[in-house]
Amino acid sequence: MTNPEPMSELAHAVERVYDVFASYPLPRLLHSSPIEDAEAIFRAVSSDKLRQLSGEKLGTYAGSAIWTVGDLDDYRHFLPRVLELAIQGEPSMGFDANVIAKKLERTSWRDWPLEEQQALETLFQAAWRKTLAKHPDEGNAVPWLEGMVVAGMDVATALAAWLESPYPEAMLHCADLITGNIKKLDKGHMIVSEQVTAWLLSESLALHLFTVAVEAPLRPEDREKLAWASETIENNLKPPGN
Repeated sequence: MTNPEPMSELAHAVERVYDVFASYPLPRLLHSSPIEDAEAIFRAVSSDKLRQLSGEKLGTYAGSAIWTVGDLDDYRHFLPRVLELAIQGEPSMGFDANVIAKKLERTSWRDWPLEEQQALETLFQAAWRKTLAKHPDEGNAVPWLEGMVVAGMDVATALAAWLESPYPEAMLHCADLITGNIKKLDKGHMIVSEQVTAWLLSESLALHLFTVAVEAPLRPEDREKLAWASETIENNLKPPGN
């Protein structure tokens, strides 16, 4: 039996999140801090069915939720659509995977029912794999990894999926992360987490990046990016003074 394609796996994960969180109803009103216009936000988010809410209508709520607008059950009602729009690349801050993860961590989501936890972790992993299959110009995978770290999800599985991805684009996301953090690497600082940094600074990854740069059907500038990332790892593996 072959593994499902990333899109079908992700579609299934999205449906599961909708099913699991369906018991949380649309709130009758939203409480907020004085700096927010709770009535305007509520009118926007209650103006359409959950699955039809646009990023424009949900965006203000998604960004302010938990911090200054609404309570936990309110957020759990809207969370499936927030995540779905995040997957679609909605640009507002509240739809960033790492921001969603910070809200989950703030609400102690590991105390939620097990099926809710499992549905969320499955979705984050599926969204991560799906985004890795895209060129970085079409979507950034790193916020999903950052989100998994922030929320305390299984990062080892995510890293394994990264290295095992059949898509050469996956390594372009890796190269972007490395080359965008060269100063941190040169100073021995952490990138995302200690676990992720240790994984990035490995000879096996350097070799894999170089192999993909040589063998994969990529644009010349992408080959150069992979080779540069491989060299960056090698340079940071050398003992001081060498």
